Amino acid sequence: MQQQPSLANADMDATPTGGVTNGLSITVHNAAKRFNREWIFRNLSYQFIQGNTYAITGPNGSGKSTLLQTIAGAIAPSEGKLVFSTSSNTAETVVDEEKVHACI
Repeated sequence: MQQQPSLANADMDATPTGGVTNGLSITVHNAAKRFNREWIFRNLSYQFIQGNTYAITGPNGSGKSTLLQTIAGAIAPSEGKLVFSTSSNTAETVVDEEKVHACI
């Protein structure tokens, strides 16, 4: 069985309290990507917050590039969903996909 890529938040504080209040966030809900009969990754849930630094690690062929392309919205997940949003102290709004690509 192929090893899946792993995610790590490289910031000292994994849940920042004084971070960007109106920044972009990408939330991944139970995402999976499959090519033919092989799953590249499955059951991935994570939230990426603007201003934080993340590391995606794994051996060659583990799916790191596929994961990044999925997170960027370049390829669709086979299962699950991605939510691109901006947040403020009071509300969350789903962002237009073109605006997301402009930020990436």
